[in-house]
Amino acid sequence: FLLITLSLLFLVVGSYYILQNVLFGGKVAVPPIKGKTFSEAQSILTKVELGIEVDRREFSEDIPKDTIISQDPESGFKLKKDEKVKVVISKGIELVEVPKIIGELEINAGTILGEIGLKIGEVKREFSENVQEDTVLNQTPKAGTKVERGALINIVISKGVQLVLVPDVINKTTSEATSIVSNAGLKYKITEEFSDAADTGHVVRQSPISGTEVKKDTVVEIVISKGEATITMPDVTGKDADDAEAQLTQLGFIVEVKDLETNDPEEFGKVVTQNPIPETSIKRGSVVTIWVGK
Repeated sequence: FLLITLSLLFLVVGSYYILQNVLFGGKVAVPPIKGKTFSEAQSILTKVELGIEVDRREFSEDIPKDTIISQDPESGFKLKKDEKVKVVISKGIELVEVPKIIGELEINAGTILGEIGLKIGEVKREFSENVQEDTVLNQTPKAGTKVERGALINIVISKGVQLVLVPDVINKTTSEATSIVSNAGLKYKITEEFSDAADTGHVVRQSPISGTEVKKDTVVEIVISKGEATITMPDVTGKDADDAEAQLTQLGFIVEVKDLETNDPEEFGKVVTQNPIPETSIKRGSVVTIWVGK
């Protein structure tokens, strides 16, 4: 009986190992190969008598180019010898073509770049005579360049036309005024006129007035005083006193009338003499004296 029992036991155990060998024999654990290059992974798998098969290649922002992103089956899973592990290999970061954003408003430029995975990098601002404010003047890299998705695009934004304040040059000399205006980034035009509002050779008027904001290189008109205007004294002798006084007053003179005793009846009520004498150049507002016969 004992002999029969032992024989049956050996038969069961032997059958178990035979079954194990048939069903599960020759299997090996899949080693970890994520993060390895294809050649590295192939070498590792060959050592445990497994093969490798590329399932696909795809872009990745995290996994370097030609490196394994994933494997199937995962490490630790058991395969029969000579079976293959499928892998996904990184193509690296996807390259995209930089779009043209020159001429776009700054607020739109970020949206355009974001749609293809790019971002705005350094932003500079410059004055421009031709490009309106808040519009992209320049970009780096230029449009058409291939860059990695997520790259930064540096841009220059227009600040519009540069405006400067017109300086105050009233009562300045001609040389002082032109120097001040030039240093402010403006141009000038000089004219002259008689005026008692400023000394001779000094600025009496300017246009635009000081404090006005204008474009750079705007022309400032500067008027230089030639001094007070003079008037040639007319000859009013022989005229009726009232007519002479009216004429001189209209010319801007202050008229002083004095009586002059005369024995000639034709001189009664008429200007006998005057001061200043005729043809004298005198300033407007000067006192002119006439003597009327009486």
